Amino acid sequence: MKHFAIHFAIAAMALTASAQTPAPQQPQQKSARSGESYEEFRKKTRESFGSFRDKVHEDYQQFRQEINKRYADWMDGKWTPSDVHDPLPVPEPEVKPVPPVVLPVKEDEPDVEPEPVEEKEVPLVVVVPEPVVLPELETQPQPIVPVMPPPVEPVIPMPVYYLGTTINLSNYQSWLSAGRSLTLDDMPQAWNTMSDGRYEQLLAECLRERDNRNMCDWAYLTFLQAVTDRICGADSDASRLLTAYLFAQSGYKMRLGWGEGKAMMLFASDYLIYNTPYYFVGNDPERYYPFVKDKISNVEILDLAFPEEHTLSLRLDRLPMVADAPTEPRQLSSRRYSAFSCDMSVNKNMIDFFDTYPTSEINYDMMTRWGMYAQTPLTELVAQQVEEKMRPLLAEMSQLDRVKRLLNWVQTAFKYEYDEVVWGYDRAFFAEESLFYPYCDCEDRSILFSHLVRRLTDAEVALILYPGHMATAVKFDSQDVKGDYININGEKYTVCDPTFVNAGVGMTMTGMDNAQVTALVLK
Repeated sequence: MKHFAIHFAIAAMALTASAQTPAPQQPQQKSARSGESYEEFRKKTRESFGSFRDKVHEDYQQFRQEINKRYADWMDGKWTPSDVHDPLPVPEPEVKPVPPVVLPVKEDEPDVEPEPVEEKEVPLVVVVPEPVVLPELETQPQPIVPVMPPPVEPVIPMPVYYLGTTINLSNYQSWLSAGRSLTLDDMPQAWNTMSDGRYEQLLAECLRERDNRNMCDWAYLTFLQAVTDRICGADSDASRLLTAYLFAQSGYKMRLGWGEGKAMMLFASDYLIYNTPYYFVGNDPERYYPFVKDKISNVEILDLAFPEEHTLSLRLDRLPMVADAPTEPRQLSSRRYSAFSCDMSVNKNMIDFFDTYPTSEINYDMMTRWGMYAQTPLTELVAQQVEEKMRPLLAEMSQLDRVKRLLNWVQTAFKYEYDEVVWGYDRAFFAEESLFYPYCDCEDRSILFSHLVRRLTDAEVALILYPGHMATAVKFDSQDVKGDYININGEKYTVCDPTFVNAGVGMTMTGMDNAQVTALVLK
């Protein structure tokens, strides 16, 4: 722990007292003025209005201002020269990607799926005895000092445009005079100016929008940028520093930087982010990534920590609620099951959001990357179409028959192409990106198929990775389903390969027999 954090603790003790309760709970913070616990403080806040509410706000605001004043006071001499590390490219597969295999079929073939030739167990070989798992979701960071809720509607609205959506906030002015430039020596005064109380209400409004609009950490950070660009002007020192201020006050771990004559904000994440330069700060083992992917050498970084700061999560366990911008419907039909056909459109605003999402993984395991894409929920627009258009086509069918139709639909309704040909690099798709873009590859199809099966059949699905190829395996309710399967934790998962075109349930793609397999079970 840095000396600065210790001084923060002393500052906090001067303003709030702490008392441990007998049960293993959070310490109850004490108000310096009243001596009451934070829980009592919050209860009175809920029950009281008028002047007492204003008094509570004053106490919290004073505490936040004191923390930020000490932060600014400690800036002198805490700037550490840090050289940039080159962006890590997405790892090349150890084996060249395997092209799709197409089983020949006759043009007049009836709606009959080929039966697996034999049933056998595909060996499961993983680095550890258990399949790959994603870490449990954590609650989002919260401000170290509670923020009073803002009024429901701003008195003077300031429209902020975010992902095609107009969000009205109160009207705020930039903390930095127009046309004024900054130097590194100006940073302490800049921080004091931003934290003098003028943006206390803005912080409350931004946190309100984070909660009301269901923003994950990444969505919240990109939203803050839209807000500060609206207030201070895009790509300005004032905007970057205000983003850093609001991000830190919201409970996130960030560091200020200065390089090539401009201010920078760097965020910390436990996720290994590819294609983005990064920095190390002092003895902190965390990588710090510039929010804007500038690759600047010889950056001065402020080596100071806020108390109770938390790293940014790249799990998209929730999607931001933004305005609908439906694309033109795309007709997608199964070749084998001609009746299984529907037109699908997606929300272009969400496609734009997905396009900002950085490629990342957890614990140096690329399998977690695809797992995060597969665990990301469908948008409301696509989920509604799945329910209204697809579910009726599967009504009164067995679980196996539903999976058969979904499998052939993904196999035959989409065009395959390598990422390197289309994008020039390896790029994974969220489920609806496969519905939007004209081409997709094996992992994209597996992610989309896994969503549909879980939603429309209630079966568990695992992503399975062969050398150079990804497919899926489905845990059917019945043990009588024939075909190749994988034993995962003693459970039978039958191979279903969305890239083995025209193949049926239980058929392993040609060339993949007895290959090593890594599995990740999806929830």
